[in-house]
Parts: sequence; C-alpha cells; structure tokens
Amino acid sequence: MRRVITVADPSPLYVATFIDLIPPGTEAGTAAIKQYVLDTRKEPGIVRCEAIAQVAGRVNHLMVMEVWKEEAADFNSRAGPVR
Repeated sequence: MRRVITVADPSPLYVATFIDLIPPGTEAGTAAIKQYVLDTRKEPGIVRCEAIAQVAGRVNHLMVMEVWKEEAADFNSRAGPVR
C-alpha cells in the first residue's frame, strides 16, 4: 500500500543535502557542518539530523540527512541564501 502525502500532511519530511567541500576548506567546512547538525537537533520539530562523510579518501563528500515533523517546524526562519 502506498502512502499519499499531501501539502496539508507532509509529515515526516525527509531532507537530504549533499555537500562537496573543496580540499583547502575541508576542515573548516566539516566543523561548520558539525555545528549545523548540533544546532539543528535543538530545533522544534526535528526528529533526526545526521551528517555522514564518504569514506575511502573522500571525506570532503558529505550528506546531511534531516527528518522533520513538519507541523512543528518553522522552515521559513531557516531559509537562507543559496551560494
């Protein structure tokens, strides 16, 4: 049976963000991502937030996975400029 999710009921909401860090900034970028995960875990409506680095010498390739209960999350306050 397939669950149909409507705009009124997007819960839970899964967000995957893929990040490639340029090697001179890998250490600083990784620290910033770790801080983002720690801060996000304190947000209302967050169920889970994890950062995962690729192995085998490609630690500059990361993914942040977030799971939200949409009804409690304030996504508009989290939106920022795309760089």
